[in-house]
Amino acid sequence: MKSKAINLLSFMEAYKDDEVFESYKYINNIESMQEQEYAGVNEIASHIFHNIEHQAGVETKKLFGYHLDKKVEIGFREQFDLLRFSNDSILNIELKSERISDEEIKDQLLRHKFVLGCVDTEKEIYTFTYVSETKELFTISNESLTKVTIDILCSAISLDYLENNLLDDLDADSLIVSPYSDIKRFIDHRYFLNSEQKKIVQDILSTTKKVSMIKGGAGTGKTLVLFDLADKLTKQGNKVLLIFCSILENPIEIDNHVDFKFIHIRQLQNLSIENFDYILLDESQRLYEVNYNRVIESPAKLIFCVDKAQTLKYDEISLNVEQKLENIVGIQKFDLKEKVRTDESLSTFILKLFEKDRNGLQPIEFPKVNAVYFDSVRRARYFIEVMKRDENYESIEVASYKTKATGTTYNEKINSDSKDGFTVIGREYENVIIPIDDRTSYIGNKLVFRPKGFYYPYLGTNGLFQAITRVKKHLLFVVINNKEIYAEIQELINWEKRRNLKRISSRLKLLRETNNYQFSDLAKVCKCLESTYKNIEETGKFPNNKILNRLSNFYNVSSNFLIGEPIELSMTEFDIAYQKKIKDMNKEQISELNQSLINFLNNQ
Repeated sequence: MKSKAINLLSFMEAYKDDEVFESYKYINNIESMQEQEYAGVNEIASHIFHNIEHQAGVETKKLFGYHLDKKVEIGFREQFDLLRFSNDSILNIELKSERISDEEIKDQLLRHKFVLGCVDTEKEIYTFTYVSETKELFTISNESLTKVTIDILCSAISLDYLENNLLDDLDADSLIVSPYSDIKRFIDHRYFLNSEQKKIVQDILSTTKKVSMIKGGAGTGKTLVLFDLADKLTKQGNKVLLIFCSILENPIEIDNHVDFKFIHIRQLQNLSIENFDYILLDESQRLYEVNYNRVIESPAKLIFCVDKAQTLKYDEISLNVEQKLENIVGIQKFDLKEKVRTDESLSTFILKLFEKDRNGLQPIEFPKVNAVYFDSVRRARYFIEVMKRDENYESIEVASYKTKATGTTYNEKINSDSKDGFTVIGREYENVIIPIDDRTSYIGNKLVFRPKGFYYPYLGTNGLFQAITRVKKHLLFVVINNKEIYAEIQELINWEKRRNLKRISSRLKLLRETNNYQFSDLAKVCKCLESTYKNIEETGKFPNNKILNRLSNFYNVSSNFLIGEPIELSMTEFDIAYQKKIKDMNKEQISELNQSLINFLNNQ
């Protein structure tokens, strides 16, 4: 029996004694749960144990293999109180200390059933909720909430069990669907709406308002909400039109799969819209004024999805669809804030890339980001084509612009076959290449794209952001003749490593200066050249473990002290008094105080 896979009998025994249970929690990695949750586990464990203890011995196998307080955090967050995996089934028991509404219980169990079904489509999924206050046990049967006995729960527990938590292998792609990329999964209802999205859908379905607006940034799931609304409104007997306010490669394919009418914006001029009950508009910040006015004046109820951060033209900023909607009296407004498509590593990298001094981001590893350099455009194009063909990458760039009057092309793409912000908005790709040349640079701490050509009506930097944010898994920069940007990307990719080396360097310097040693003194201790030691202190890198150990022995500290994480303040009375003292000091005053303290300690 592995730790972290709980046996219910052992849990109940440990729970009897506070001191024993404290150790039991840490051994099994369940120390973050709340007290009422532990009590709930103990209560349901007792019910299961008493149900099977008088049965044949083999039934006691049902006490093994439980996982407590497990979470899914891959674009959304779901928490599971008790889980048990077997070869043929997955069991989930949710615990409530107090009675909540039937609708809340049902909603959670249906969500959990869907998520667990994505772990393994072949396994039977059993979901239950136990309420301690009322001693009630619920499950889902034929999409309805049903009250059941503990016998039903115990009969759902298989004799075999798996000790591994299968949620660890869950892929976000199993749960999140983009209708523009995979309409079949939407039609088959193989998708997930989080609680925020579901509430917006329910509120719009019940509203009497003529105009509704859903605001949300990239990755918040606006498109899926809109498609779900269109589907539900159609099933209610309404005539529904959904307009994608940009360009799609496959609008007819989507229209053929759904029961409502679907078009992209270029098809609107040839379509009569007066007979629709509802018109839904995705990426409506990209509307031209003539199309906006035509839709607003129609008799249909209107639902706009908008994100002004994803405007790509100066005209779109001038029109400002979002502000026009805000000014409509009586409009129903919703904000989607919870991102359902997010990779913390990629998201952090992109935010830091566009704004080097951005606060609120911590250094982490970026294993999904890479960069290559070419001094030849021809070789770079060849490389891009190879990556597209052999490694399934999609090349995305800032759009070029062709004048209508003369046919002159401005701001030509590096790779002529690359997609651009206009053709990828609303979609994502597993692997993305971003070709970069001297049009991309930093002005101050902000990354900007400066297009080439006499006239360019598009927002170049927004187009670059749109291109980069289309990635789902692997992001590859192909940099051509721009050593500055290549170095900046390299610095960012190694942000965490550089931070750690800088910390080591600072610590070594502080140790030397505090103890009044010269570089030559420490070079002798380390049995290396003085230039070698200087390089160690400047870079934070030790050439070998022998030098590291010699230096740590000399200072009478562990090697981990020299190269490990910073020692956190212990918050003794001294630490607290020190923090209070320096609160309003400037750097010079803090430095003087530190030197005074060091002198005091050295003279004792």
